[in-house]
Amino acid sequence: MLGENLINARAADACVHSLVDWWRLAGVECTIAEEPVNWLRPKLPAATQAPGSAPAADAYPDDLDAFTAYLANEPTLPESGWPGQRVLPAGTKDATAMLIVDAPDSMAQAQNAHFNAETSRLIERMMAAAGLSMDQCYLASLSLSAPPPGAVDTSCAELLAKRMRHHIKLVRPKAVLLLGDKASRILLTINEDQTDKYLHFVNHLDGKVPAAAIIHPRLMMEQPAAKAVAWRSLRRLAKVWA
Repeated sequence: MLGENLINARAADACVHSLVDWWRLAGVECTIAEEPVNWLRPKLPAATQAPGSAPAADAYPDDLDAFTAYLANEPTLPESGWPGQRVLPAGTKDATAMLIVDAPDSMAQAQNAHFNAETSRLIERMMAAAGLSMDQCYLASLSLSAPPPGAVDTSCAELLAKRMRHHIKLVRPKAVLLLGDKASRILLTINEDQTDKYLHFVNHLDGKVPAAAIIHPRLMMEQPAAKAVAWRSLRRLAKVWA
């Protein structure tokens, strides 16, 4: 009996040590902390974790080509800790319209594509109806790759917004079209009494630019009634470049 109890005690001790080791590998190294921790959030590079670590406004490259190279290669961006390749902006400086989405479509199959083929065709038809070809548009996303759940918290959203405002300053578009609710929430400050009857404005470092916010084109294909609302907003924005 004594031997059996000893064996059971050793087995229980081994189980406890195994469980403690598992939690230690998961990053739990203390029994209590003042702030809750999202253990499922991917670890970001050290430069993006410390408060105030985002580059100052004048630290971003002040040339569009150099800024694009920065987006492609900078190791301290939040996207460095996310899965997937970075999808870079497409277009030229002084574009008539700058189209901004929150993140590239993770299901896009083409290389460096923000959308899948069907959504891309819908956007092309929408802009053509508003009087523009895609050659007159500049396409960019707030985050360069699709973030995992929970990755875009308040501090990260502020960093992405700051970076995009600098981006808008370099592109100098006549108007901005925000695609989807997430991009609108991050870049627009909308008063409660504002409705889709009015154009909005996006502030950037050299002023502000007229803007419209519409439902994400991917959702338009699922909600046909939303197309009419989006078209009204886009038609008002089109008066800026008409």
